[in-house]
Amino acid sequence: MAYLSEKSLRDALPLLDLLPEPVLWIGHDYRILWSNVCARGHYDVDSSFCYSSFHGLDRPCNEAGEPCPKAQAESLGAPVSVIHAHLERALEPGLFRVVALPLEAGGILEMHLELGPELIRDDLTGLFRKEYWLEIAQRSQALLERLDLPFSLIMLDLDRFKDFNDAHGHLAGDDLLRGVGNEVRRAMRASDTGCRFGGEEILILLPNSRTEAARQVAERICRAVGELAVETDNGPQGVSASLGAYTALPHQPLADAIHCVDKALYRAKEAGRGQVAEF
Repeated sequence: MAYLSEKSLRDALPLLDLLPEPVLWIGHDYRILWSNVCARGHYDVDSSFCYSSFHGLDRPCNEAGEPCPKAQAESLGAPVSVIHAHLERALEPGLFRVVALPLEAGGILEMHLELGPELIRDDLTGLFRKEYWLEIAQRSQALLERLDLPFSLIMLDLDRFKDFNDAHGHLAGDDLLRGVGNEVRRAMRASDTGCRFGGEEILILLPNSRTEAARQVAERICRAVGELAVETDNGPQGVSASLGAYTALPHQPLADAIHCVDKALYRAKEAGRGQVAEF
């Protein structure tokens, strides 16, 4: 066990107050007991709970399906590090590595190390990176569950993309991924969020969306990608895309919904590619 004593913490507070990163003392009940100058500039921390100040939630992160550094650190009795998206005073999400140190009397000392924008968006597709998207999606799913609203997922995979790279080179493959990312972003609603989920896989969350609406978006993307061509040494070339669409059941965990939309994608592949399938 590697607990930090409260006396050691109190002795260190003047130094911690000078650090250029947010540092907070969070009690066993999730209430923010102390914050340094930097943290007060980032968040609304007055008499607040960490989950409401950082995430806009009304319950702890672990109850909303996200990894909670406080719960993990207290359970392990050792420092932990997780990646979290935090909502700052400017109402813009920032991506942080959160380091939590457990305290002897309960609660934690938490430090937030901000990660650069290059870790938020994929540089080829312009969509979110998978880790950041999962943070946003888990939070959205928890909110939709409380409001008793549905959500849908769309998963896209480029057909025979490896063959395209082998035939035309990886630079042409990169150009194709950029074009696909542009088409996906054009097709999404303002409330939708997409990410590059794998090498040539894209995953989209559609809040408050049912099966028919999700299929319409997926069909639109399928057509746009099928018409896309990039310049290569062999002239304009492109590939088709297979897409799966799935509407989650009430209170279905996000991970289960992702598993289902993946199955829908493989149905599209097995049916001949270049089309949309549902699960």
